[in-house]
Amino acid sequence: MKNAKIGAFLGYTYFLVFMILNLILIVNLIVARLASTYKKYNQRRHLLVHLNTLHVRELTEADDKYSALISGPFPLNVLHFFTAPFLLSIRKPSFNIKLLHIYFFPIALLSWTVFTFYQFLIIPFCYVKIVGHKFALMIVSP
Repeated sequence: MKNAKIGAFLGYTYFLVFMILNLILIVNLIVARLASTYKKYNQRRHLLVHLNTLHVRELTEADDKYSALISGPFPLNVLHFFTAPFLLSIRKPSFNIKLLHIYFFPIALLSWTVFTFYQFLIIPFCYVKIVGHKFALMIVSP
């Protein structure tokens, strides 16, 4: 008991040394990880430069002349097997836009039909809900 102050001092000292050693260890691990990553990058540096130089556009990026060839929907893109040489030879953006309109008209029509059908289907339930809610409000606070 009379050495309690020395024990507390030693406890704080050991804890402080423990925390400093852990900090040094974690910083060392981070530096080692960065060095390892830099070594892997440095080995593939030339390849990454060439890949960045030869970067090809994303498939979803629009092109004024040829985006109809890339973004045609599934049932209609089978036609490209027969019409690809013709489509590649025409370089008019207006033709590309017209072809995109033809491709996506069935999808727009189907989406509009499903949306309209759903709206007509759900509207009676909405009116019943509104009337029920108004009736509940009249009962709760007349």
